[in-house]
Amino acid sequence: MFRISAIIRKISILLFLLTVLVFLTFVIGNFQEFLDSTQLVLLNIFEILAGIFILLGMYHIIITVMLMIRYKSHYFIRLGITLAGEIIVIFLFLLANIITTITKTVI
Repeated sequence: MFRISAIIRKISILLFLLTVLVFLTFVIGNFQEFLDSTQLVLLNIFEILAGIFILLGMYHIIITVMLMIRYKSHYFIRLGITLAGEIIVIFLFLLANIITTITKTVI
């Protein structure tokens, strides 16, 4: 059980960093005047990565809670970091969906 938790935790960290990196590339692309098609591709990549992270993050939260209950361990910091990452990515995901919707109605 600990190995699965460690693997999911590492994949979650990687996906979180990738989603933040793609979103920052999108934001920098606004200032660097990337093409609209490039911006839409970045938003689509972000939405896919964010969706995968949200699902995997929920799975990681469930496993962490199960470990806390079963082994009476104190993984509160790990749980808090995962919840904070989930909240950040969900907010950015909603923001990306709003931007995509506005962009597709204007074009």
